[in-house]
Parts: sequence; C-alpha cells; structure tokens
Amino acid sequence: MLPIRQCLMARSGSLGNIRKVYSHTQSLAQCQQWLARKLPQAGRIAVVSNAEAARLAARERSAAAIGPRSAAALYG
Repeated sequence: MLPIRQCLMARSGSLGNIRKVYSHTQSLAQCQQWLARKLPQAGRIAVVSNAEAARLAARERSAAAIGPRSAAALYG
C-alpha cells in the first residue's frame, strides 16, 4: 500500500460554493469518502486525466478538480 495525496483545486473561496468536481475516475474513487463528507452537494464528473480536470475547473467558479499541486500551479 502506498499513501496517496491529492489536492482539491478550486477558484471558489468556499467548499459550499462548489457544485461539481472533475477528476480522473481513479482519483474520484480514492477520494470518495472525503467527497461524501465535505462536498455531498457536488456532482462528480470523470474526465480523462487530472490535468484535464484542472483545466476544466479553472474555467468555472463553482467547479473544483482533484489532482496534483503541479496542476494547480499550471492552470491557476
């Protein structure tokens, strides 16, 4: 077993403003318990990669992405 660390990236200033979370299927599965506790109102949208998730979430105020810190830096 390896520890997995993911980042939640969003332009929103509050978890309560997040309505959807983009990420790769595997990352969504790894984070499902946290998402259920912290973002039960947010829809989960699987995309081809976490980099694509970050790119999509960067365009929407009410969206977030799960992925590496480097994607947050790249997509703002």
